Amino acid sequence: MCDLEATCWRADEHPELAARQRDEAEIIEIGAVRLDPHTLTEVDRFERLVRPVRHPTLSAFCTQLTGISQALVDAEGVPFAQAYAELMAWMGPTQAVDLAAWGIFDHRQLERQAAELGAEAPGWTPHNIKVHCSDWLRWTTGKSARFGQAQALQALGLPPGERPHRALSDALDVVRVLRIVWDPARASAQGQAVLRRCAALDPEPVNRARMAEVDDKARGWFERAVKELRRCRAVQVSTGKAHVRLNDRGRAALALMDLELDR
Repeated sequence: MCDLEATCWRADEHPELAARQRDEAEIIEIGAVRLDPHTLTEVDRFERLVRPVRHPTLSAFCTQLTGISQALVDAEGVPFAQAYAELMAWMGPTQAVDLAAWGIFDHRQLERQAAELGAEAPGWTPHNIKVHCSDWLRWTTGKSARFGQAQALQALGLPPGERPHRALSDALDVVRVLRIVWDPARASAQGQAVLRRCAALDPEPVNRARMAEVDDKARGWFERAVKELRRCRAVQVSTGKAHVRLNDRGRAALALMDLELDR
């Protein structure tokens, strides 16, 4: 599990840089956690501060957001080339690595800056945990909006980590969310209450597949749930916002998913 912090700017303070943030951003911190793929227990962790080059002075917004000060970067940051080489050595052969992150920014930013170095493209398999955890959380909480990392923690009754918007702390937070998606029995009391909402749909555990291959299994779990809902009897859906007559099983599922079905 990997997380990055990068240079960033507010539009009202640095409009030109903010408009080109995707191209101008540079990594200032890398945090990663190696997990056992079968149990999600922590095996090792990696953390490095990185000195930006293109825009070496951090914006006030960036410092306020991350808590990473200019003095800290100047004193403890290393060049990206060094941090990247150390990360690759820590990972081992990347062809055997499943690199998970909350969203796609982290994969793309690492690959972009590696390409700028002229480094060989990493061979890892990227996984967007945000997509799959968001699908699962929408299903179990009944909320239709996509979940951010903070919202996912809140929905499951998990307190934020000690250092929000620091790379390693955020990576560890995503691991905590993923462990509950993997095995809902680990949820807190609040999280368990949320998960019980879907009990009317199916007597089996929420994670009907244990999702040993997290990326594919999580997507497959959600798709199977949709198919289950489509099999419900007496479905009538208008072209408007869900005027539905369902059996009890289907109605419970629809309430959770906020999903419109074709006739």
